[in-house]
Amino acid sequence: MRSLRRKVKTTIKRTRHTIYRIFFLIFIGIYCYVSSAVCEKFYDESGPTILDAVQKYGYIWTILLYCMTISIYLNVPIAFFNMFGIVLYNPFKQVTRKLRSRNLQPFICFRVVTRGLFPNLVAEVTRRNIKTCKHFGITNFKFEIVTDAALGIQPSNYVREVVVPRDYHTTNGTLFKARALHYCLGRNINILSPDDWIVHLDEETLLSESVLYGIINFVSDPNSDIGQGVITYGESGIENWLTTLLDGMRVAIDYGLFRLALQFFHRPLFGFKGSFIVVKMKIEDKIGFDFGPKESIAEDLRFALAAWDSGYRFDFVEGVMKEKSTFSLADYVKQRKRWFIGHFHIVWGNSIPLYCKCFVLLMHISSTLLWTNVTN
Repeated sequence: MRSLRRKVKTTIKRTRHTIYRIFFLIFIGIYCYVSSAVCEKFYDESGPTILDAVQKYGYIWTILLYCMTISIYLNVPIAFFNMFGIVLYNPFKQVTRKLRSRNLQPFICFRVVTRGLFPNLVAEVTRRNIKTCKHFGITNFKFEIVTDAALGIQPSNYVREVVVPRDYHTTNGTLFKARALHYCLGRNINILSPDDWIVHLDEETLLSESVLYGIINFVSDPNSDIGQGVITYGESGIENWLTTLLDGMRVAIDYGLFRLALQFFHRPLFGFKGSFIVVKMKIEDKIGFDFGPKESIAEDLRFALAAWDSGYRFDFVEGVMKEKSTFSLADYVKQRKRWFIGHFHIVWGNSIPLYCKCFVLLMHISSTLLWTNVTN
């Protein structure tokens, strides 16, 4: 009976994906038809020439206007890869519920970095995550809360609080979250063995049963090095409808662009998220997080590109993490601003070779010229 139900569910999910593909292609066809109709309405067959533009605007304005027009095509490769990922991989597919091994599960450290401003939130989320792990049936784990200010969380077999001293400084002067993560790698602080695993979470990230299946299967694979999966923003409660809807685009990118990069190419071609990283301890210890003050703004991307350059293999982790979007539009803008500045220092710096950051560089230039797309 159970096998029959599974077959029915699998068939339904495949059907949903097929229907999605059909409607997606229909939408693209309608869009192309409407676009061509609009062009035919406003332009004759010959269309405006460069000479006409020069006579009307002059050489300087003509060059600027044509550059603004060409900039929109920078998004085409990214849109193509995202479309290919969503069409190739089924986002409705049920997570594999069969574990590779229950008896030989490696130790997992769920590492949460916080500034210590919301101790009640951290305590409640940690309690719920521990409950989820116990209900799932794993016992070989620990939650490590890394904080700038003491939270007073009661230590136990499953919880450890690490307070980063205010006078702690790295060799390269790293700041922010990277500073705290690098502190955890110190000889007197680290309690993990080289073959243990670390799962990086944000202070509000909630585990799900599906993602625990994905994590256990990933860390049980001897070929696994670094992994990442999908994060959703509406399942754990909605504080702001607008920011939650805006973050829906990130979920689509997780299922399309990021999944294609990790599951097909096994490289972080288009970026990396810091709130869902599964990495072996010895890899993190070798690379570290002492990237300096500028490149530590986006420490997740910097770490991923350095790991790629070092030859480590990336893969997609099944299941979904649950997070909340920013509580206000102002916080949303500040978050994107921080990412943009962090990516700027990485893609235009000299610490990472060009072949590792070429697609991220393309996305960064597209974001920089986004205002020209609006004017177009």
